[in-house]
Amino acid sequence: MDRAAQRRWGLRLAVSKAVPVSTGNLLDVSALAVVRDRNVRTQWSSGVADDFKRSQVRARTEGRFGLDVYKPKGIVTLDLGVTA
Repeated sequence: MDRAAQRRWGLRLAVSKAVPVSTGNLLDVSALAVVRDRNVRTQWSSGVADDFKRSQVRARTEGRFGLDVYKPKGIVTLDLGVTA
């Protein structure tokens, strides 16, 4: 794994502690999509605690989101364990 480039076998990686050791998920980007309704709202604020002093801005986005799966075979779980 190329940790600096976040790649393995030429594919982009997203590392997560939520995935068990020796397993992985491989996704075809055309296999699924995040969908939303038309009522997505975003609010911005710099007036929380010391945000202004630290030059930080907070955003809160609300909406109804879903996941559409177009190609179920484009989403797989990998067993990366060592075989004997």
